[in-house]
Amino acid sequence: MKSLRIMMLPIIICLINSACSPVPKETPTMTATTTNFPTASITPSPTASKPAPPTLTATITPTATITGTPTVITLDWPRYVSTEYGFSFAYPLGWEVSKSGTHFIRIGPPGAPSIRFTIGVKHTGDATRIGRTGVPEGDIFLAGNILFLGQEISKGILKYQGNDKLILYANGVEIKIGELIFTLGLGDINTDYSAVNLSLMIEETADAIVESFALTK
Repeated sequence: MKSLRIMMLPIIICLINSACSPVPKETPTMTATTTNFPTASITPSPTASKPAPPTLTATITPTATITGTPTVITLDWPRYVSTEYGFSFAYPLGWEVSKSGTHFIRIGPPGAPSIRFTIGVKHTGDATRIGRTGVPEGDIFLAGNILFLGQEISKGILKYQGNDKLILYANGVEIKIGELIFTLGLGDINTDYSAVNLSLMIEETADAIVESFALTK
């Protein structure tokens, strides 16, 4: 019996050791769970349409009002041709044309020897002065543009005490066209300045002469 006890003792010890040994813990498996959150749908608010900017219309008040029927150049108007400078222009029947030196041509209606439409002309490079050195007393009012040899030039009216004293084309300064330089003006050389008053018909005729210019070479 003693021998049996001794043999059973290791078995009992072994069982006790097995019971006392800590049981290894199982490592839990972590499963990642992905939660799909609803995506916020953003609907853009309608953009308020901006009103179109107002259209600005410039109102131009003319400083001088021209009325009446413009003079029409007819086929019976003769033409003056300058062979020296290579240009020509039309002028009314009965008007007188004269040259003053090399650089000036003057045109005037019959019966009014003091009224003259004056053309100054020279070649580029010519130092001769053909422009005005000054104007009489009064104020200049712009009265639109005139077509001269394909170029628009201004028309100014010198007024004094309510009367038209002088017409200045391109402000009375030199006008360069190709190899030529011009000055253009209408005036009354009456010595009594207070009596000068250019008529509308005379002014419109001067405009028609300006617009009739053509180059001949």
